Amino acid sequence: MAALLAISTPIAALAQADESQKGQRPLFVIGASYDARSRATVEGGLLMPLSFGMDPDAVLWECGCLSVTAGLGPGGQRLAIGAVYQLLYPPLLVAGLDAVATVLHTSNAPRGARPDTTYVGAEGGFTYWGARVGVGFAHPVSGPRPHRNVVMWNVGYRIVW
Repeated sequence: MAALLAISTPIAALAQADESQKGQRPLFVIGASYDARSRATVEGGLLMPLSFGMDPDAVLWECGCLSVTAGLGPGGQRLAIGAVYQLLYPPLLVAGLDAVATVLHTSNAPRGARPDTTYVGAEGGFTYWGARVGVGFAHPVSGPRPHRNVVMWNVGYRIVW
C-alpha cells in the first residue's frame, strides 16, 4: 500500500527537481519500537510532504506530511496513516507531533490482546531526537468474542532520509 501511494503521489523525484522543488520528494522512515500489543517491532514507511521548507531561525527542515508506516512484530502487524508535523535534520527527526489512524492485526501470541483479532483505532505521538512515544486506543472489529477496547502505546526510535 505504501509503495502504491509513493508511486501515485505527484511529487517530483529529487533528480528532476529544481531548487524551488527541493525537499518535495517522499522521505523514507525506518525504525524499531516496543509496542504494547505486538512487542518488539520493526517499522518502515513514508513521509509524503504536503508542505516543506527551511525554518528561518534554525538549520532545520519543517515538514507537514502525510505519514504511512507499517510495523511487524511477533505479536502482530500494524499499519498507521495520518498527519505529522516534523522538524528534520536528516537523518534525524529532531522533533514532531503526529495523529494517525491505526489498524492492528494480532498474531497467535499478542501481548495483552486477543489472538487473531483486527483492531482499528487512533493514536497520537511525540518525537524528540528520533525517539518516538505514541499512545492511543483501538476497538476490535473481528476475531474471537468478547470484544473490548484496548489501550495502545509504543516507544521506539526512527530515522529518516
